[in-house]
Amino acid sequence: MNEYGRAPGASEQFDQCDAAYAAEAIQRDFHNLITIFDRQLGSLPQEDLPAQSHIFEARQAAERGLELVEGLVGLLRTSR
Repeated sequence: MNEYGRAPGASEQFDQCDAAYAAEAIQRDFHNLITIFDRQLGSLPQEDLPAQSHIFEARQAAERGLELVEGLVGLLRTSR
């Protein structure tokens, strides 16, 4: 094994499987974040505009992350 925990000469296919697994896990995490933000937005009082604004901005960032990782997952699936 080298300093990064991989045996020298580990196959590229193994790396692609690792990358696909990681990307799919990140995809699930972003999806879960969006669900959490939606729940929080629904439970806030209408008068709490600053909190709504911050959560909405966080939700938008999570949506952008989800879109990016969905593209990555698609690329990794087609390269298998």
